[in-house]
Parts: sequence; structure tokens; C-alpha cells
Amino acid sequence: MIARKQPLTGAQAGIWYAQQLEPDNPIYNTAEYVEINGKLHLERFEQALRQAIEEADSLHTKFGDDASGPWQVIREKKDFSLHFIDVTSESHPSQAAEIWMKADIGRPIDLKEEQLFKQALFKVSKDRYLWYQRIHHIAADAFGFSLIVQRVAHIYTSLVEHGAVTGDRLGDFQDILDEHETYVTSNKYKQDRTFWLERFSDHPDVVSLADTSSQLSKKNYPSDRLFVDGYNGSFERNRTFLQGELV
Repeated sequence: MIARKQPLTGAQAGIWYAQQLEPDNPIYNTAEYVEINGKLHLERFEQALRQAIEEADSLHTKFGDDASGPWQVIREKKDFSLHFIDVTSESHPSQAAEIWMKADIGRPIDLKEEQLFKQALFKVSKDRYLWYQRIHHIAADAFGFSLIVQRVAHIYTSLVEHGAVTGDRLGDFQDILDEHETYVTSNKYKQDRTFWLERFSDHPDVVSLADTSSQLSKKNYPSDRLFVDGYNGSFERNRTFLQGELV
């Protein structure tokens, strides 16, 4: 693949500009963790995780801006660190893991310079682990999280049971960008834009007592926790108590 600068999608552009207005605001950091109960083959898990992340093109996007506006480049896959953190010696292992997670979620990301994601695996007891991943919202949404988790589970199960990887790879992010570019250069886009401009043409401007635009909200939102059997990779969705700067 030849790396080339491409425009942002509408959704990405909204997040980009909002983050540039408040670069110290971590509100667009999204995160979740997966609780793994049972015997976990650490080498196989890391192998599965690295392949799934390798397939997730949007996580390896580089962002920047110039006189023409913001741009993105799908670059060659960049290696990443899997942080393995043993908290079994802590008096409250799960709480210690969550404190680490919350501190990570609360740290703002520089979209121009930093990696858009972080991966960590916490050992909280002999056969219980918490797999944590944080991704900036410009690179993935909640559905993207679920695709990555499912892909890791599938690869892990294949490696453990068959010694080889099976199943389809994650979709190509370039296909999404191409589809978006086709739409914004089409007559359908012009028609849609005209419709919505006319639809709201008579609406008044937003009234505010402030002299400047309001700051982004820093409210905490609950995520979901996924339970995964450490051997066969089957999933069951549960409630979680992990709070973070989630959207």
C-alpha cells in the first residue's frame, strides 16, 4: 500500500476539530476491558492480539494538518507494546488494575504524534485476567471495539485448538474511505446537503450567555465488560463498574 494523504470523513473531522480546540481534554479516549476467567495461554493470547491489531488499519492512521486542512495517512503497521501488569500482590488487585486504567483513560492523546491505542493485560489472580484496550474515538467506535474483541477471541481459539489461524480478516479501512470519497463527490451528496440546508434554514442561531463557545463535557460514561472463557473464546456480555472518559 502506498501511503498518501487523504481527507477525514465527516465523523472524523468533527472529532479532530473538537480535540484541537481542547487538546488537554481526554473525552475522546474510549476504553473497555475484557475479564478472562480460566487458564490463559499468554503466548497465544499475545499472538492473537498482535494479528488482530495488525488487521485493524484505522488504529495505525497518522493524522496531521496543513493549509488544505486535516489529513490522514494509513501508514505501515507500527509495532506496539502489550503492557503485562501483575497485580496479584496488591491487597485489592482488581481495584489496582482499575486505578491504572482510569489514569490512562484520563491522559489526553496528541493525535499528530502519539499512537492512537494502548493494550494492557492485568493478572489479578491465578486464573483471572483483565485485558484492557484504549482507543481514541477518531480511530474506532463501540462497534469497532467489538470487532477487535471478537477477532482476538477467534484467533486465540483457533491457535489453541488447531494451531493455526482461520476465519476472515478484519475489513480494510481504505474501503471505507473510498466509499466516503465516492459519496461526497456524488450528486447524491449535493442533493442531501441542499435538503438539510433548506430544512433548517429558518432555525434561529443558538443563544448563549457566554462570550465564547462552551467547553466539551468531561462527564464519565460507563462502558461494558465482556466475559471471556480463557480457553474456548466464548463471550458473554455483562455490566461493568469501570468508568472512563467514554463516548
